Amino acid sequence: KNLPDALQIRKRLLLSFEEAENEPSKAQNLLKYIIIGGGPTGVELAGSIAELAHNIVRKDFRNIDTGKAEIVLIEGGSDLVPTFDRKLSVYTKKKLEKRGVRVMLNARVEKIEDKRVFVKTMDGQKELEGNIIIWAAGVEPVPLTKDLGVILDRGKRILVNQYCYIDEYPNVFVIGDMADFMTKEGKPLPGLGPVAMQQGRYVAKFIINLLKGKPTMPFQYIDKGNMATIGRKNAIAEYRSFKMTGLLGWLAWLFVHLYYQVGFKNKISILITWMWSYLTFGAGARLITDPIPTAKDEAKFQIEIQHMKMPDEKFLSK
Repeated sequence: KNLPDALQIRKRLLLSFEEAENEPSKAQNLLKYIIIGGGPTGVELAGSIAELAHNIVRKDFRNIDTGKAEIVLIEGGSDLVPTFDRKLSVYTKKKLEKRGVRVMLNARVEKIEDKRVFVKTMDGQKELEGNIIIWAAGVEPVPLTKDLGVILDRGKRILVNQYCYIDEYPNVFVIGDMADFMTKEGKPLPGLGPVAMQQGRYVAKFIINLLKGKPTMPFQYIDKGNMATIGRKNAIAEYRSFKMTGLLGWLAWLFVHLYYQVGFKNKISILITWMWSYLTFGAGARLITDPIPTAKDEAKFQIEIQHMKMPDEKFLSK
């Protein structure tokens, strides 16, 4: 879940359309997409891919109809977005299916092979074919957690106390996706952006108070609600007993995401881009690019540079 991952997904999606255009006989298999995980990430991905294939790029090709693309969303539980109220889960499923997404509930993925997913359902085991398979059923923290020699939970997150630091190491704070912070109800906080943001501000305040010799109260997470976008003019939002769907939920989702952008100039730029995309039914840059090199790639590149034979002085003088 980083920028290179996003660029890699975009690249593979756009390449699948291009390959299908060049080989129409293989289009049926090339335009098959499987998303595993029916949480907010999986729902938003499924809705985005459906909108891209069925609407945005449909007129860009002559030999194929991208509207016939097959998008399958697999969820192991009985409902999509299970952290939301069940009425919103049912609404989400209905709207995704209306957009052409095939939703499979109570379907547990047992094995993934090259372009194949083996799923166990109530009707028995099924084998699904997909040109692109995207895992959206949860992530692990960075590998650093395994090397610290501290207590981890089942998800390999570090157990922290009510002050967001490790009991054995009061000077080591852990926040966000890497931390297993238990609430008073005995439930771990989810790996969401709002949790990480609030913990970040709390730890900064804790350190400042520590330097000033002031005490700090334990961390308390303030739930500001959940949101997930299904597609154009459609989203769900929930704050305690207050719920929004459809256009109203979508506008709320846009406002919240715009609010948390950094800088006034950036907010205005994004607002104009969104307005233009809405009016023209366009999307962002549809560029096929190579992913951004990772630190591992960079290290490998440096080693290769060191092993290269430099040209002699006579060659350089010429």
